Amino acid sequence: MIGSQQLYIDEMVRRTNLMVQFVNSQIRPAGRYCQVQPKMCPDSKFPPEFRVPKTVEEIRAMDRTLRLGIGSSVVTNEPAASSVDRLLRAYHLPADLRSLRMSSQDIINPRTAHQAKLCTLFDFLGATQISERQRVKRAVCLPY
Repeated sequence: MIGSQQLYIDEMVRRTNLMVQFVNSQIRPAGRYCQVQPKMCPDSKFPPEFRVPKTVEEIRAMDRTLRLGIGSSVVTNEPAASSVDRLLRAYHLPADLRSLRMSSQDIINPRTAHQAKLCTLFDFLGATQISERQRVKRAVCLPY
């Protein structure tokens, strides 16, 4: 009985996340106030930072005060205890810079690292149009 109940929960999480991914894939980059739906974690719960839908702008603004407090200083590959990092961990996504399609530099701009983490999160949630736009913006700004 317990095994079949777990299979039911796993299937419910899978179907819910599939629908969420489809809905989020419809969000256009210009839709700053469209709501991004959260996916369920494998334990059939939502991450504490993302229990209700958030607008694209709210997600982009996560930890903005933390980043502004850092100023123009640089950050190493050490993980920060930010909302975005906690979301990535809750979804079992990588938060290290190498996994985020970043260079293997020892020092990286905190804003660039934050943008890469947001792209990873948007990709996972199915909002690929938003993440692709973010990557294009980042590529235009990066020096060769």
